[in-house]
Amino acid sequence: MFLDTEEDRYLKAICRHRQDEDENVRLQVEDSINEIMTNVQDKEEIARKIREITADNIEK
Repeated sequence: MFLDTEEDRYLKAICRHRQDEDENVRLQVEDSINEIMTNVQDKEEIARKIREITADNIEK
């Protein structure tokens, strides 16, 4: 039997708050990973373009 006492409501509220905090942290980590991956992709693209230009200049 589950009693809906003030203490039960308080504990439920704490659990919901912690779940919200966990979700916020998860989203922040996900955003950070996406930002890092974008930066890596940008750097790889820059490096590829530099290699292409260098190869073009060597051919000339």
